[in-house]
Parts: sequence; structure tokens; C-alpha cells
Amino acid sequence: MRHSEAITLARRSRSSGEDGDLAIVRHSSAPIRVPQTPQEELQRLERWHAAVRRGAHSAVQAALREGWAPVNAPDSAGFTALMRGCISGQLLTLLLASPRCDVNAAAAADGSTALLLASRYRSASVVDRLLRRGAKMTRERGGATVLHRATANADASVVQLLLREGAAAPARHESTPPRAVLDLSWTL
Repeated sequence: MRHSEAITLARRSRSSGEDGDLAIVRHSSAPIRVPQTPQEELQRLERWHAAVRRGAHSAVQAALREGWAPVNAPDSAGFTALMRGCISGQLLTLLLASPRCDVNAAAAADGSTALLLASRYRSASVVDRLLRRGAKMTRERGGATVLHRATANADASVVQLLLREGAAAPARHESTPPRAVLDLSWTL
């Protein structure tokens, strides 16, 4: 059975709201194939997680567009694609643009969420985007909060943002460098 494909020109949008470059966009009428067996489902999950680990933008983009991407499925370590992106910095814009992406998904053994990871590894703009998408300020199972994680971030504006957004100032935690608690007390 053959499926039709259409090719159109679309204008990419820029984050500033201005029109961007023209891009060729392929649309396919091919039906989305739903896995029929547990083996096929496992293969689909493996393909998805491998593409996310590689930071394969075009493969992840195609999976999201075609609707087969298990966006919130955790990998063997309990991390979703968004959580991996909050560590590596790859694919964040693409994943956050997906309405199916759950910013509060938590399956990691330590209770990590995308916001906890972004508070440690990413910029204030990424943390802000997660908060705007409804990310909740939670704790890891060991008790560390987003502010504990943010104190280890080289971008001090992450701490400022979290405080402005209502994060409670943390007490000392084993993951918080002693100097960071002192620095944090000056920002209150």
C-alpha cells in the first residue's frame, strides 16, 4: 500500500516572534503503526531512548510529529527524554514544544524531575520555561529541593528565579556546598 507525501514550504518561527527562514516540511499520510506485541513495543521504546541519548534532533522531531514517540516513558535509569535533555541540554526546545511532554514526570529512583535537574544543570531561561509549563517545585527522595540543586549551578540567576517564583529557602542539606548556604542567605 502506498501513502502519499506532500512537501510544503513553511516559515520557521524564531523565539523573538519574527519570521524565520523558509524550510521544507514533509507531510505523510502514512498511518501511525501501533505496536502489536510486547516485543514491538520494547523495540519502539529502545529506538526512542537511543535517539534521545544520541541527541538525534531529526529522529526525535520525526517521532514527535508522527505521533509514535513515547515522550514520557522512562528509560532504564528512570529518566524521561525531557529529564535527559535537562542534563545534556539537547532537544529541550523540541521536547518542551510537545504538548504531550509531562514536565512533572518522575520515575527515577531518587525522585528527580526535569525541574530538579534543570535547576542544577541548565540556565535560568530553561528553568523559567519549565515553570511556565507547570513544573512543580518538589524534593528528591533524599530531601534535596530545587534550591539545593540550584546552588551547585554556575548560573546564579537560577537561584534568584526560583526564589522569585516562591521556592522556600532550604536548610542545609548534604548536597549543598557550605558556601552556597551562606551565599543564599544574602539573597533573601
